[in-house]
Amino acid sequence: MNNLDSSPRLEVNRSRSDTINTQESIGTSSVSIHSNAKNKNKKNLILSTSFVSSKRSEYNTALPSSPLNSKYNKSTANKTLFTLKNEIIQFQNELIEVKRKKRDAERLKKTTSSNIYSGTYSTNHLEKHSIRIKTNTQIREFDNLIKKLEKQITEAKLKYENIAKMSGIAFSLHNNSIDNLTASYSEEDADGDISYLSNKLTSEISLGDAFNRQISADNSSIHSIQTNYDIEKHISNTPLLNYQPLGENTTINKETAIWLISDSMQGLRNIHSPVEDLIKRANDFILLIEMHPEIRNELALPTFMPSIQALLLHEDKLVVAASFKICRYLINGAEFIDELLSLRLAEFIVISLGKENSYQIEREQALKLVRKFNEYKKLPKSIMQAIISSIEKTDDNMRYICLETLLETCFIDPELVNNCRGMRVLEDLLHDFNSIKIVSIILDTILQLMSHHDTRKSFINDFDISVLNIKFSDLNNKPTTNIDNLQNSAYLISRALKNPDGYRLYSVNNFEPLKQLMSFLQVPVCASYLFDIFLDVLRIKSLNFKVKAKYFNTPRTTSHYVYKECMPINQQVALLITIFHHCDLVKKITNLIDEFENDESKSPLLNKARYFLYEYLNLSMNLIEVDPFIINKYLPTGDKNSLGETFLFEKISYNLNKKRNTIGLEEIDYNRNVKNLSLALRSNALINKVDDLKFRRMVFDSKVLQIKDFSLWNWNIIQELLVGPLMNPKQLEELSKTKFIRKLLVFYRPLRQRFSNVSKKSRLANKYIQVGCQFFKTMIATSEGMKILIDDTKIIPQLTSLLFRAMEGKTDGNLFKESSLSTKLVFGYFKFIGTLTTNSNGIYLLNKWNFFTIIYKMFQNSSKISTKFLMLTLPEIDIMYSSHCRAILGKALVTSDEHVRKLATKIMGTKLRQVTDILLSNNDATEASSPMHTKSEDPLIHKYILEKLTRQLYDLNPEVVAIADEALYEYVVKTENSSQELASWLRTSLNQMVFISSPILFELMSNSYGFQILNEINYIEEERLSWISQKDKDYVYIVEEFLSNYESLAKPDYKENEISIPADKVDSNIKKRLPLHFYGSLAKTDDGINMITSCRDLVIFMDVIKKYIADLKAGKASEKGDDILELKAKMWSCGFIGSTPLGIGLADNYSLTEDFITIAYDSTVTSLRTTAFYVLGLLSKTKEGCEILDELGWTCCLTVFSEPVGIALPKAVDKFLSYKEMEWKLKQEYSDGMITFDSDSGNLIENGKVEEIALNLDKMLADIDNMENVITEPIKNYYNYNSTSIETTPEKDNKKSYSNCITLNFSPTKNDFTNVDDELKKLINEAVTSVCELSNHIIANKAIKNLTEMKQKYANIKLFENEVLFSKVFDIMNHYRFKPNVRKFLMGLFINKKSMRNLIRSDRQKIRRLRTNSLTN
Repeated sequence: MNNLDSSPRLEVNRSRSDTINTQESIGTSSVSIHSNAKNKNKKNLILSTSFVSSKRSEYNTALPSSPLNSKYNKSTANKTLFTLKNEIIQFQNELIEVKRKKRDAERLKKTTSSNIYSGTYSTNHLEKHSIRIKTNTQIREFDNLIKKLEKQITEAKLKYENIAKMSGIAFSLHNNSIDNLTASYSEEDADGDISYLSNKLTSEISLGDAFNRQISADNSSIHSIQTNYDIEKHISNTPLLNYQPLGENTTINKETAIWLISDSMQGLRNIHSPVEDLIKRANDFILLIEMHPEIRNELALPTFMPSIQALLLHEDKLVVAASFKICRYLINGAEFIDELLSLRLAEFIVISLGKENSYQIEREQALKLVRKFNEYKKLPKSIMQAIISSIEKTDDNMRYICLETLLETCFIDPELVNNCRGMRVLEDLLHDFNSIKIVSIILDTILQLMSHHDTRKSFINDFDISVLNIKFSDLNNKPTTNIDNLQNSAYLISRALKNPDGYRLYSVNNFEPLKQLMSFLQVPVCASYLFDIFLDVLRIKSLNFKVKAKYFNTPRTTSHYVYKECMPINQQVALLITIFHHCDLVKKITNLIDEFENDESKSPLLNKARYFLYEYLNLSMNLIEVDPFIINKYLPTGDKNSLGETFLFEKISYNLNKKRNTIGLEEIDYNRNVKNLSLALRSNALINKVDDLKFRRMVFDSKVLQIKDFSLWNWNIIQELLVGPLMNPKQLEELSKTKFIRKLLVFYRPLRQRFSNVSKKSRLANKYIQVGCQFFKTMIATSEGMKILIDDTKIIPQLTSLLFRAMEGKTDGNLFKESSLSTKLVFGYFKFIGTLTTNSNGIYLLNKWNFFTIIYKMFQNSSKISTKFLMLTLPEIDIMYSSHCRAILGKALVTSDEHVRKLATKIMGTKLRQVTDILLSNNDATEASSPMHTKSEDPLIHKYILEKLTRQLYDLNPEVVAIADEALYEYVVKTENSSQELASWLRTSLNQMVFISSPILFELMSNSYGFQILNEINYIEEERLSWISQKDKDYVYIVEEFLSNYESLAKPDYKENEISIPADKVDSNIKKRLPLHFYGSLAKTDDGINMITSCRDLVIFMDVIKKYIADLKAGKASEKGDDILELKAKMWSCGFIGSTPLGIGLADNYSLTEDFITIAYDSTVTSLRTTAFYVLGLLSKTKEGCEILDELGWTCCLTVFSEPVGIALPKAVDKFLSYKEMEWKLKQEYSDGMITFDSDSGNLIENGKVEEIALNLDKMLADIDNMENVITEPIKNYYNYNSTSIETTPEKDNKKSYSNCITLNFSPTKNDFTNVDDELKKLINEAVTSVCELSNHIIANKAIKNLTEMKQKYANIKLFENEVLFSKVFDIMNHYRFKPNVRKFLMGLFINKKSMRNLIRSDRQKIRRLRTNSLTN
C-alpha cells in the first residue's frame, strides 16, 4: 500500500489499485503537435524566481553556461574545483550503486541458507550452494571496490579543500550535502529506489524522467491473483498524453513543488481551458504529489474538490480519466474516501463503468480508483453492482479485470459481495468453458473462500457444488452435447474432489451432491466420463483425454505405481474411497454392468467399468476396512452373473496398470522373480539336458559350417549354443576341432571387415554384438576356451594396434575413426573388451597383449578421438577383478575433462547400486545371475567405491558433485539400519557435506553413530536452532506444495517419443517419502530423543498447539496467516517426532494425539484440519500410535504382515467432513428417489409406494425470478442525500402485478419533493414504478415502452434529468441486480451526466441553505 505520509521517493510502492497494466500518462494523439512545438523552447520563468533553492549552487552540477556558474569561469582554480566536484559526485554515485549491488548479493545469499530436502533426491541444495559461492565472490569484489571508491572520494575531497584554500576561495566542500550523504545513507534508504539517492546528490530531476518511471511502475503485472491468462490484452495501450516536462534543469524542492502544485490546482479550476492544458496540469499535479507526498496534507482540498466534480462532468474522456487519477493519488486513508463518496464520486464511477468500450481509458482509471477504495474496505454497493454488470457482459473489454476485482473483494469484504449476490455470478461463470483457465481460477478461489470461517459464513449457503454437474444433466435436454464441455466438466469435478474443501462440499447433507453425480452412471455417455473422474481422483489413472479448449492441456496418462508412493496421498485416496463406499458406488457399478451386459455397443463402457471396479476393490481392501466379499452383496440373483467377465477386466487391469504392487509387498517383484527362474531353468536345460545328437543337430541348424555368408547363419541357435552346450568343456573341445569356432573368430576379427563393416542400422546389428559378448564370455569361462583365445593372435592384437594408430592420428584405412564409430558396429569391440574384464582369465589376455597400456594412453588427450575411445571404454570395464580397471576408473574421476569426470562418476554410482543391491538381496536367483557375485562381498571393493565417490564431493564441477551426492544418498537410505561401519567412511567428508548442505546429513542423523559424528561438529545444534526459528515454517510451504502438486511431481519427465521409466528401475526406497524433516530424523535415535527432551523443543511445540485448542474451545481461535503458519509448523514437527517408535511415547505423554483429533474435527480452517489429518497419519506409522488412534475412534491401515503403513481414517466421517456452518449427520440408508419406467411398455415400475409430485407453478416462477433478480431486503439510505424507501411486498389484489416484481411503498420526506409540484411527484412515481417492473421479464417490455413514451412526452420539462428521479433509480440499481441490457437502458435514460449536474447543483443549494440557516440561528 502506498503510504503518502512517508519520506519522499521518486518511485513509491505500487498499490493494489495500480496493478492494472496500462499506460498512466493522460493524453492522446489528439494533443496538437503545434502545441508541443510551441512549448518546447518556452523558457521556464520559475528558475529566475526565489522559489529556486539557494543551496543549488553548493551541491548541484550546473552547466558552465548557466548564470550560477558564470562567475567561476574567471580562473583556472575555479574550473579545477568544478571538475573535482563533479568527480566526487560521480564517485559517490558509483559508491551508492556498488553498495546497493552488495546488499542485493547479501540478500540473495540469505535466501540460499534455508534448505528443505525433498523426499526424492534433487539438486536444489547444490544449486543454492553454487549461488552461495558466486555471491561470496561478488561480495568480496564489492568490498574491495567500496574501499577503492571511499579512498578516491577522500583523496578528491582533500585535493578540493587544498586548492580552494590556496586560491583563497571561500567555498567549503563541507558546507554542501555531499559529506552528509554517506551518513544519511541507511538501510531504510537502501530499500528504496537508487534513483532517489542519486537525485539527492544532484538535486536535479526531470519531471519527464520521473513521470516515465511512474508509468513503468504502474505497468507492472497483476499480482493479487496469479494467473497465466493474458488479462492485459483486453486493455488498450493507448497513452494518455504526450507529456511536456516542466524543464530539464528544474530544481524540485518542497517550496517549488508547493508553488507548482498551487499553480496546477488553480489551472484545473478553469474547466473551459483547452483539453491539452487540463491534461498537462493534471499530470504535473500528480507527478509533484508523487515526488513530495508530504505536501498532500498542506493542500486546501475542500476548496479544490468542487473543481474535481466539475472535471468529472467534463465531456472529454481524457479529462475525466485525469480526474479519477487525481483522486486516487490524493487518497491517504478511509476518511478521505468518505469525503470523495460524499461528493457523489460513486455515481461518477458507476457512470464511467457503464460506458462503452470506446471509453476504455476513462473506465481503466475508474477501475483503478475502485481498487484503491478496496484497499481500505470502502467499496460502495453501487460500484460493486456496476462491476458485476461488467462481468456479465461478454463483450466488455474490462470483464476479466472486473472479475479479478470481484474475486479480490470476496476476501476483502465478503459481506459486500454476499449482499450483491456475487456468488451467483461466479456460479454462472463456471459454465463458461470458453476459457477453462479462468474457470479453474474461479473454482479454486471459491474453494479457498470455503477454507476460512470469515469468508465461508458469507458464501456457503449461496454456493452449490452441484453446479459442476450441470453439463451432465444437460444431456437429458439436448440431443447432442459438445464433447469438450463434458471433458472440461470432468476436469473441474476431478479438480474439486482432489481439494479438501471440494470433497467436503460434495459430502454435505449425507453426500447428496456426490450421489447426484453418481446417479449419472445410469446414462452411458456420462458414465464413461464419471469413470475417468473416479480413476483420476483415486490416482489410478489420470484423465486420459486432451481438452481442446484454449489455454489448457490435461496431463497424459501414467501408470498407477507412480501415485502409490506417497502415504499422505494414499491417505487422501483412502478417505475418498470411504466417501464413495458410503455412496454405494459398487452397487451402482454392478447395476450398470448388469443392465448393459448383453449390449455389444456398450462393450467399451463395460470394460472400463470392470477395470475400475477391479481397481476400486483392490484399493478398498488395501486401504480401508472393507470385507473382501462385499461385492457378493450386490450380485444379481438368478442366472445372471455380472462378473462373468472377471478374467477379461483383470487382464485389462494388468495391461493398463502394470507394476502396481499391493501395499506391504512393494519389494516383491514377481515379474523379475519369474524371469530369473525361467532363465535359470533354460540355462540348466541347455547345459545339462542337451545330448550329443541334439548338440550336433543344433550345430548343423546354425548353418555356420555349411554357409559362408554370415547373414544367413542362424544367430539365435548360435547364441543358444554359446549359452548352453559350449559351456560344457567336452562339447567345446569337440566343436573346436571343426571350423565352427574358427569361423566365429574370423567373423569378429577387425581386419577381416565382416563384423566391423556391418552398419548400425542393420536388422541383426544388436544380435551380432550380443553373440560376440556371449562368445568371449563362454571362451574365458573354461580352460578350453582360454586355450583357443591364447592361440588366436589376431583379434586383441589387431584391436591394440588399430586403437594405438588411431590415437596417433593415423586414421587412413583405420577402422577406428569418427565416421565408423557413428555408422558401423566398431563400437561393439569396446563391449567385447568390457566382457573380458569380468573374469580373471579375460584380464590375463588383456595384460598379455598390453591392452591396458592403450587405455592409459587414452588419457593423454592427444586427439579428440582418444576421449571418444575413453568414453566408450569406461562404461564397459568391470572393477572387480583387476587393479588396472580400478586405476583407470579412478584416473577418469580426476581427469581434466569434465565430461569424462561426469561419466566416470555415474559409472561409480551405478556400481555402488549394484553392489548394494546384491548385499541386501536374499534372492539366490538374483545373486546367481549377477556377474559381480563372486566378489561383490569383498569389503575392499565396497570401500573403494565409497571412497572414490566421497572424493567427488570436492569436485569443482557442480554436476559431478550432484551425481556423487545422489549415489551416496541412495546408498545411505538403502542401508539406513547399518551402524558404525556405514558412516565411518563419511567422517572425513562431513565438513564438505555441511558445506554443500547434502541431504545425506539427515539420513546419517537417523542412526546413533551418525548422530555422534554430526554432533561433534556442532551441526545438529545449529540445524535445530535454524529449524525452530524459520525452517519449520518454510517446511509448511514446501510440503503443502508437494502434496498439492504431487500428481505432476511424481510423473517421469519424458518426451512423447521416449520410453517411460519402468517401475522396477525406480528405487522404491527413495520415492515414498515426504520432504525430509529435521525432527523426523532426530527422533529416530535415543540421543535425538534426549536432545528433544533436554532442549524442551516438544514443550515449545505443544504450547502453541494447546493454546490454539483453548482458543478454539473458547470460540476465539485466530485465523491470521502468521498464526496458522506457526501452528502448522509445530503440528508437522510433533507429527514427525511421533512417527518414530521412540517419539510416539513423548507425544502420548502430552496427549498430542487428542489435540490433533480435536483440530481435525473442530478447527474453523480447512487447511488446519487437513494438516491434522496428515499428522495423524504420521502417528499411525507405529504400532503404539495405531493403538492410541484406535482407542480415540480412528482406524489405521496395516500391511498383509500387520505392519502399520501410516494411513489413519476417522470413524466419524460425517464429523470430519462437516463444516460448523453446515453440520450434517451420516445416514446409513439412502434412496435416490429415481422413478424408473419399463423401456418396452413405458409403464411406471413401482418399487414400493411412489409419492405424487406436487407442482406449484407460482412458486417455481417465483424461484426463477428470485435467481434472476435478487430482491431480499429493503433499501437502506447509505448516503446523506435523500432516497426512497423500497420494499419487496407483492400486491395481492392488483391483477397487473406479479409475485416478484419490485413494488414501492413511498414514504417521501419533506426534502425529497422540495419545490416539486404534485403533478411532477406523480410522474416520478410512475417512472419509478416502471423501472421496478423491469425486474420482471414478463412485463419488462411493457415497462420499457412506458418509459420511452414518458421520455418523449415530457421532454420539455426534462423529467428524466430530475435529481429526485435520479436518486431513486440509482438506489434501485444500487440494491438490486438487473440484466446488463436493462442496466444499460436505465443508464441511458436516468444515470447520466445531465442528471448528475442537476443533482450536484441541488446538493450545493442544500449546503447553502444549511449554512444560511446556521448563520441565521
